[in-house]
Amino acid sequence: MKKNYNPKPEMTRKEALAVVHKVYEAQGFRIFREDATEEEKALQEQIHTAFRILDVAFHGEGARYFSTGLCSFCYLRLSHGFQVRIKGDSMRLMRPCCPGCQEHLQTEQKLERAEDWEGKEVMP
Repeated sequence: MKKNYNPKPEMTRKEALAVVHKVYEAQGFRIFREDATEEEKALQEQIHTAFRILDVAFHGEGARYFSTGLCSFCYLRLSHGFQVRIKGDSMRLMRPCCPGCQEHLQTEQKLERAEDWEGKEVMP
């Protein structure tokens, strides 16, 4: 018998979308394997478009663009052009980051670099 599951009513639509982003970030690489099925290959082409459509629907036009879009840590707020690099990140990528997550990462001493939208360093 299937268990009846009702999501917590206190989860907002933005929080639900953030969960989907985080699950994709954690496990989404599986659809990009060399032995991907035809269905997975179709998903490869559709997933980023689908996320952008939903991001804009829930967060507004600012979420459309990577550099000013959603924070890639919480997926709840816009980054407003701030990007960070995390210590020990093997890919050494600059990722969009909202001010709240940036402050949290700095407190935890996980930041290698933080930049504004012009590429100027904003903290060590």
